Amino acid sequence: MDKGQPQEIGQESVTFQKTYRLGPVLHYLYTCRTVVRTLRKAIRPRLRAGLRRIEWTCECGDELFADFNSKDQAALDALEAQLHQSAVSTTTTPNPVSRSTTTLPASPPQQRHVTTTGTSPALGIGAQSSTTSAQGTTSTPRYLAICTSSGGIYKTLSELDISPLKSDSELFLAVADIYRKSSTAHSLWKLLLRPVSVEFIHLTVWDLHSAYISIFDRPQSIPPDSNPDYTFAPRTLAPLPPVPPELFIHYMRKHKHPRSSTHPPIWSPRLPARTAKRLIDCDVGTYGWGIYIAEGPNRLFVFWMVMLSVGCSILLSALWARLKGDVQGATGLGSLVLGVHSVVMAAFMFKFGELR
Repeated sequence: MDKGQPQEIGQESVTFQKTYRLGPVLHYLYTCRTVVRTLRKAIRPRLRAGLRRIEWTCECGDELFADFNSKDQAALDALEAQLHQSAVSTTTTPNPVSRSTTTLPASPPQQRHVTTTGTSPALGIGAQSSTTSAQGTTSTPRYLAICTSSGGIYKTLSELDISPLKSDSELFLAVADIYRKSSTAHSLWKLLLRPVSVEFIHLTVWDLHSAYISIFDRPQSIPPDSNPDYTFAPRTLAPLPPVPPELFIHYMRKHKHPRSSTHPPIWSPRLPARTAKRLIDCDVGTYGWGIYIAEGPNRLFVFWMVMLSVGCSILLSALWARLKGDVQGATGLGSLVLGVHSVVMAAFMFKFGELR
């Protein structure tokens, strides 16, 4: 036993030395993380008058924020409490919900219709009936109208039954799956366009065959409380918007698989969903409410395209001046490369104007 004691002490000493050496590295990483978080908060948009900002931590660990109408402070407090409780009960969240809030005083291509009546196959959950839950009990279908751009002036309707979805993560990923299957997401523009916002809209279906819709009101249009065809909770929906657009975009860009959570869904009940038959199943064009996934330029891709064109311009100018000894010709060649790129980008922006 006496011979084994020095060996144990030696192992503890080695472990202590390793921990001591990693200490400065861990401290440096923690400092960098703190600096990054501070910079991200500093570049956030300024809070507008009449809005209140709520900050929380997503189940993936990212810090999120959203601005809500500050008219109903009690509803805002209840929503913030739900987000805090959800973050505490989610085991995958490394940090608790941020508690800080701020308040300011008030001052045609043909597109075949795609309908999803259950959870998305891309989620790996498996197909299931739209009226039967996993426990075998019957539930009322709740159809969420999801509209996407089909190119040009056309916007297409898809309807998702959200009643079988058991978590907010499944809901957002199912919406993202419908967007990825839309026509513009699979077109030649998919590298230049990306979802930038989600709007709550009042719509009408004017072509039942192709599921084309027109938008009457946006971006925070919700059904009146007296409408019996739509369900949402709380019945007087507050605060607005029902779901922050940033949350949809966050899940579309960063989440690929659903995450388990023991807390009941927070955002799913707030979505205005139709309990009557689907809009596309009506005999004539019908008014309804839903969400529209708005697209915009992929700023990261455009940035690297600009950097590439500038680099090519400089490289070609330098090679021409080196090989030909013609500085003026080299300058003209570089200007030609930049000019062609500018014309292409202008044409892209002109084309993008039709997709809104």
